[in-house]
Amino acid sequence: MVAIHPETLKTLRKRCSLSQDTLATASTVGIATIKRIEASNAPRDVRLHTAQCLARALGVAVEALSGEPSSVKETRELGYRTLRETVDSTTALSYDMVEHIYGVSTRDQIVIAPLLVALMAEGSLVWRRKRLDELNAAADKVRSFGESSHSSGVIAHRAEELACWEEESIEKRDFFGHWADSETEFGPDIGSAFVDYLRDVARNVECDNIFIADEISRDLPEYFVGIGIVDDLTAGNQWAWRAMYRGHVKVDDIPDDLLGEERDNDRIEWMTARIPEEERKVFEEENAQRTSLLSEF
Repeated sequence: MVAIHPETLKTLRKRCSLSQDTLATASTVGIATIKRIEASNAPRDVRLHTAQCLARALGVAVEALSGEPSSVKETRELGYRTLRETVDSTTALSYDMVEHIYGVSTRDQIVIAPLLVALMAEGSLVWRRKRLDELNAAADKVRSFGESSHSSGVIAHRAEELACWEEESIEKRDFFGHWADSETEFGPDIGSAFVDYLRDVARNVECDNIFIADEISRDLPEYFVGIGIVDDLTAGNQWAWRAMYRGHVKVDDIPDDLLGEERDNDRIEWMTARIPEEERKVFEEENAQRTSLLSEF
């Protein structure tokens, strides 16, 4: 048997940005066991196999689970670093929806993000090169109308000029298109080459749960993962939507007996009840002000 200190387990779990549910999934230790340990007032004995599974999921030695929280080594000493960044509520909800739809925890999404971005960036450059080849082929076709044709010559020459800029942009791995925007007269209003690629990928996969908006913020598109699921669960109710949008309710928190169109009213009532009273008051005041402004027009 191994004695696990409840506060130490909680400290290690939070350091890894894991909920009790995600730790249970990562370690294959039952959620009830994890809850019992963390709720204890003193170190709790568990089987060696259980301790080993928890230690492996948390990236520490088994012995570390038995010590006081103050004995837990600094994150950097163990080869970890804490990334601190604030994201908007829509992005946070998209993290939750990816976990629900694909079974990938928020922590694992963060871990895999650099690889996915690198692959998508390289994929966008390959995509642009193919389009560049098509542009060059089209320019050759225009030129074939005859060198004596002024119109075909102007169009072909212009296409060649733009193709040169695009070629150099690709060579520089300028996947957002910043260099091309600064070097040509088109400027930033031409859009983002990377976003064009993401939209093309989204069209090809034909997934109803991935929505990419027209708006672009800091070179990236406004997006929402799982929008169809959220719409079905909230059934158009603004309170239920707010409960999910603000992180008070996750899909997997909703009891199974409240799922289904026939349980819309009961589910919405359950979701709405999870919004803190103070936030409800603020939301009601905002709605009242909005209604008052609209009534003036």
